[in-house]
Amino acid sequence: MFLDSSTTVNQICPYLSQKNNLVVITNGLQTALTLNQMENITVFLVGGEMKAHSASTVGALATDFVLPFRIDLALFSCRGLDEGGIYEASHHQAHFKKHMITLAKQNILLCDDSKFKQPHFYKLAQYEDFKAIITNKEPDEQYKQLLKNAGGELLW
Repeated sequence: MFLDSSTTVNQICPYLSQKNNLVVITNGLQTALTLNQMENITVFLVGGEMKAHSASTVGALATDFVLPFRIDLALFSCRGLDEGGIYEASHHQAHFKKHMITLAKQNILLCDDSKFKQPHFYKLAQYEDFKAIITNKEPDEQYKQLLKNAGGELLW
């Protein structure tokens, strides 16, 4: 599975300790360090350019690094979403995440309620790109309908 470098996705790491023989690829330094403490998980930290003030790797080297891997499930966060799609503030992060979305068999978006109705600089994806969106509070009916129309599931 792939876990993006966000603090949101990093929150699921403790739950992965209960799984056996898991292989995780991440471009997040903190996520890699957290998972590396768990004996049941093999961790691959994506190489690439580390952006200033970021604990994540991006760029062409990162994109090339993940090509040989088969990714069954990928978990992502975003900077915001609205009726037009899902957004990221950094085009570097968005480019890498877009690449990972195309490689994974299934994609799940994790976002808290503050991300709804928040468009940002760079469009990351459409709702059709995600099997599910998981959030902490029930979103407006508009978002339920958007994901239903896209063939996905909205969980809170």
